[in-house]
Amino acid sequence: MAVTRKSFDMQLKKMQEKVSVMGYFVADMLTEALNAVLTKDLKLAERVIAMDDTVDEMDLEIENMCLQMLARQQPLGSDLRLIAATFKVISDIERIGDYAEDIAKITPVMVGKDVDELLKSIPKLGEMAVSMIRNAVTAFINADVELAHQVCKDDAPTDRLFRQILASTVEHIKSNPQDAEVGVYTVLLARRLERTADHATNIAERVHYLVTGKLVQLARFYREF
Repeated sequence: MAVTRKSFDMQLKKMQEKVSVMGYFVADMLTEALNAVLTKDLKLAERVIAMDDTVDEMDLEIENMCLQMLARQQPLGSDLRLIAATFKVISDIERIGDYAEDIAKITPVMVGKDVDELLKSIPKLGEMAVSMIRNAVTAFINADVELAHQVCKDDAPTDRLFRQILASTVEHIKSNPQDAEVGVYTVLLARRLERTADHATNIAERVHYLVTGKLVQLARFYREF
């Protein structure tokens, strides 16, 4: 029994390590996608788009690991919670990878256009979203409930900045109708970042579940409206 338990613990640890790699990979992917848009780098955008295939492969690999452990070990208690939470977490991470791909695909629209004014707040929003991803993944790997709460707290200022970008973009389009197309893509870009932050809070909420066994919508306690 001891040998079996030790082997199972090693599988769980390997699974967590893969979640960590996937999470930080997607955080880097999102950073690169933003850099591609802001610098109008088409080659970088292409590399980011190609990275999504890697994310999908990671997602499937971890999911298969979880399914095999459920079938072979029939885990209970905290072990079962970890595997169940991992299913949800990798789904959120994979979705963030999709958003990074979407952002990278905006790059060609920005080429040859003066977008500095429209995109002036995007780097800050991107920085906030990436930080939330990294902290959420770290919280999950370390079962750090305090850090998970911080991630949920950080969602409110992210939402606030998104609303500011939305309002300022609408005003810009009213005054500069020739920038309507770029304005629409700016809103799409900001929305993808805002949704990324939402997925980071989902991961953080699974940390609370992992530690306490209770599913709680932590983010709602920190909402401003």
